[in-house]
Amino acid sequence: MSFGNWFNREKEEIPEKFHSYESGKAFENCMICDKYLLDPGTRYMIEKAFKQYSGFQSKDVLFEFAICEDCGTSMRADLSKESLDNIQQYFFTNANRVIDMDEYEKNSSVSDLFTQKCIIKNINKEDLTEFQMIAYCDGPNLSLSEPPLLISELAADEIQELISEQTRDELERFTDDLTGLPPELKELFKDEMILI
Repeated sequence: MSFGNWFNREKEEIPEKFHSYESGKAFENCMICDKYLLDPGTRYMIEKAFKQYSGFQSKDVLFEFAICEDCGTSMRADLSKESLDNIQQYFFTNANRVIDMDEYEKNSSVSDLFTQKCIIKNINKEDLTEFQMIAYCDGPNLSLSEPPLLISELAADEIQELISEQTRDELERFTDDLTGLPPELKELFKDEMILI
């Protein structure tokens, strides 16, 4: 595949790594408003957190969810401007979206290319204990204008330090409002950094 063809692709199906661990299929509904997500033109994001164990191939899914664009926008509107500005500046200063041509040659998909290393710390996924992956989607496909990303626990901890008390309270309220989650998963959400 030529370099130009890769960037000119119009769509790429959501890969299995971004499917629901519970169902094994693509996420179908927004976890907040229950909107159906797989119609073309429906924009949403998927976030998944993983823990992997040194010397083992398997990993645990700590949490996963899909949230539609409207609910994500509404939630971000409730976060403090200070926190949003701090996080935006952090990504602007630290994110590495430079494509390694050797990695490009090895990967035939956008999701593989952009989820091999932490976008901030440039650490390989295999060398991380915990990490989160985010995909921006349009119906059954990835949104290629916003490639997926992987965030290491180290970067998530730094982001956590940038958020205000108001934002912490809002994220906790978000977790409390989630329906259908068992109590132990709600507690896990509170311990882990949600990167919406």
